[in-house]
Amino acid sequence: IRTHGGNAVSISSNAARNFVIANSIVTNGTFSSAGGIFIGQGAHNNTIFSNHIIVNATGSSGISASSTSSGDNNVTNNTIIHVGTNGDGMIFGAGSLNNIAINNRVNVTASGTAGLQLTGFGDRYIGTVISASLRWIDVFSGGHNFTNTTFVNTNGSVNFFENFTVNASGDNILRGNFFIGPNIAQVNTTVFPELNTTATVTVQNVTS
Repeated sequence: IRTHGGNAVSISSNAARNFVIANSIVTNGTFSSAGGIFIGQGAHNNTIFSNHIIVNATGSSGISASSTSSGDNNVTNNTIIHVGTNGDGMIFGAGSLNNIAINNRVNVTASGTAGLQLTGFGDRYIGTVISASLRWIDVFSGGHNFTNTTFVNTNGSVNFFENFTVNASGDNILRGNFFIGPNIAQVNTTVFPELNTTATVTVQNVTS
């Protein structure tokens, strides 16, 4: 599916128990609605599974849910590559709740683009792999649970296998305060006490 100026796939408002499976999606354009898969207002209990999404559009998202009452949707085994400026890899809107995202890979390249944007409530992220040039996760709301989360860049990766909960608004997880560099990985646990836990660190191209 290739688009220019509109969402590639839209689940209608209040729609339930739909399946969006195994699509290859490329989006282009300069509109906020030029995203990959959009879950409409009040849509619930839908399944987004095994899609490969490339976002070239400006200000758009790979997978997004409406900010009004969308919930209990399952987003699993998707790959999102966001090469446009601004926007987000994945976002569940401010009025959404209790969505679950399992084994998704999100790769965003622009500094104005976040891997995940947290604006809903009570969403669960399991087995998420995030690669970002600057902004791993933008935090606008709390109550989100993460398990087996991996942060990746060209220098290596840090995997937090245990559960942590993001409860604060505004404490964005950025490359500047969660740093994976040559021969080193550092987390500012004053800013992110939820990340003061056991992790597996993998460093690439180690030099003496």
